[in-house]
Amino acid sequence: MSDCRIRSISTTVLEMPFRKTWQISLYSAATRPHLFVRVETEDGIYGYGEASPSPAFMGETAYTAREVIDRHLKVALIGVSIHDRSTIHTRMDRILHGNSGAKTAIDLAVHDSAGKALGVPVCRLIGGKLRENVPQAWVLGIQEVKDGLEEARFMLEKGYGTIKVKVGTNPPREIELLKALRSEHGNDFKLRVDANQGFSVRETMAFLQKTSHLDLECIEQPVPRWDIKGLREIRSRGGVPVMADESCSSPQDAIRVIEAGAADILNIKVAKVGGLYRAVQTASLAEAAGLSAVAGSNIEAGLGSWANIHFAASQACMCHDNDQIAVPLYENDIIEEEFDLASGGIPVTDKPGLGVSLSKQIINELR
Repeated sequence: MSDCRIRSISTTVLEMPFRKTWQISLYSAATRPHLFVRVETEDGIYGYGEASPSPAFMGETAYTAREVIDRHLKVALIGVSIHDRSTIHTRMDRILHGNSGAKTAIDLAVHDSAGKALGVPVCRLIGGKLRENVPQAWVLGIQEVKDGLEEARFMLEKGYGTIKVKVGTNPPREIELLKALRSEHGNDFKLRVDANQGFSVRETMAFLQKTSHLDLECIEQPVPRWDIKGLREIRSRGGVPVMADESCSSPQDAIRVIEAGAADILNIKVAKVGGLYRAVQTASLAEAAGLSAVAGSNIEAGLGSWANIHFAASQACMCHDNDQIAVPLYENDIIEEEFDLASGGIPVTDKPGLGVSLSKQIINELR
């Protein structure tokens, strides 16, 4: 096996428009800037990575992530082998605190190139293919009831087994949508809600009381990320499993949530924690603590979505449907392959690396 040392790292940002406005309790957006990174090795192997951070969620954007890579991270990684991923992350963390989007884009490109160098899919590099098919949930952004019902109907017909509804801005309307979903589709699908920090503890308890008859699978991040005590209180009194998302933005955060007994489920987003390397560490903590987990989406395009799938396919604690695929939210994607939702999940590819091909035509159009 050759050293496969990094020769160059290049970056670009593409603004990708949504089909319709995407809204959660934290923000509303018509487009999303995506950072793409290409890593080239001295052996002529190319690997590609993606990150699509939102400032309200992660404190950075694709533009700031590109800047820190070009100004700070790139020079420190030239000459490092793509197989020395612990070295790569150690160097990035010493140079730069946080900025998980920038680190994720590099991490994905390194894993992609390492998989190509070894002729194996990325999931084989991070634990193996535990699952042949990764089950999926669909996420409904904040919208009018009739629009949410129409979107949910379409996605359930496509094979999704779980619907996650964004809440936290207008409880009466949100509860109306939840009731309508159960009325129209019964209990043949799982239903969860995500407030993205939009509630207080008192508001959460009132919300859960009014939806107690709707058989919610869980409530995700109802209170601010720093309110670990509030999460624990809701978990002890709310009667519904609690999922931590923004409160679990690193392996260290996961330890704090676990030690506090503040959650039943962790939402482990590859981009949120800094890439596949850190995501696997976080999943190991969840598994060791007896918690289950979901591999969530950070609204990535196809490239980042496939990284999420490889991650979920390799980790034992992923016991729920994963809300990983945001590609249908966009007018176009940046990979040639389409997602095949078979039996409510995505079949895991055996192609080397992330297993996808970038579409030059779409990249040129978006640029």
